[in-house]
Amino acid sequence: MKRFFTADFHLGSEKVLIAYNRPFVDIDDMTRKIISNCNDVATEDDFIYHIGDLYCFRKDGQYAGMEIPWGKIKNRFLATVLPLSGNHDENNGVKTIGSSIRLLLGGRFHCVLCHYPSYDERSRPFLSEGDVNICGHAHTFWSSPGGRYYIDKERKILNINVGVDVWGYKPVSEVTLTNYITHIMATVRKI
Repeated sequence: MKRFFTADFHLGSEKVLIAYNRPFVDIDDMTRKIISNCNDVATEDDFIYHIGDLYCFRKDGQYAGMEIPWGKIKNRFLATVLPLSGNHDENNGVKTIGSSIRLLLGGRFHCVLCHYPSYDERSRPFLSEGDVNICGHAHTFWSSPGGRYYIDKERKILNINVGVDVWGYKPVSEVTLTNYITHIMATVRKI
């Protein structure tokens, strides 16, 4: 069994497809290719933690979404998808496993999986000084190399963005994520 991490699929959202200049023909192509990318790396024995904004269902504020229930979408993934809630998951019919999870990553890093980065008030109840926050929500906004990390110096929290927009539209393995965090911590030295 392997663990993978990802966020911000926004399956069914044409607005997200356009706003982030995703390389897909339309929302059906985006859905098909993101699921295919997941199935290329994660098998039936694996788990994919999806850290918020799995897809938009019906009407989500200004985001119109698809009408396909989660029960039909989840069967298209080989791995078991464990969805955490994000800001676009309130009305999409997906039963999430919670707003956050604490876990040990790679036997080394105490991490919190939470959709929101540490500077977002919605993450405050879940994070403590020194945590590594595995999150989404940031899409391509961060200026770090590849938009993959943000150091919250005030709270002393390293945020790692596992959103599909910065990881080639596929989940990140625990091994890759552990190596990445090790590299960031060695490069930055102090958080």
